[in-house]
Amino acid sequence: YKGLQKEDIPYLNIADGVVLNLISGEFDAQRGAFESLSNIFMSTIEMNSQSKFDINVSTNHNIFFYVVRGEVVVNGKTASYRNLVEFNNDNDLIYIE
Repeated sequence: YKGLQKEDIPYLNIADGVVLNLISGEFDAQRGAFESLSNIFMSTIEMNSQSKFDINVSTNHNIFFYVVRGEVVVNGKTASYRNLVEFNNDNDLIYIE
């Protein structure tokens, strides 16, 4: 176990009103706070209302997408807080608003 504080986690502004907190893995040439032994990418995403963005995720990867607060629309389907979003691994592009 390694304790981690918010100020220890690198973050990137990936769109207007969207912040990606990079916990593990690499995104846009930036490395996360943890080195993964099994090539895991982990992040949290903070969005302002009315923000939207898209992200490419290889169909070879599985995604754990859990809504912690509020409500988002992911690839045209609404997901509210405390819900897990499932993907079919049939498209590289994920659109979130």
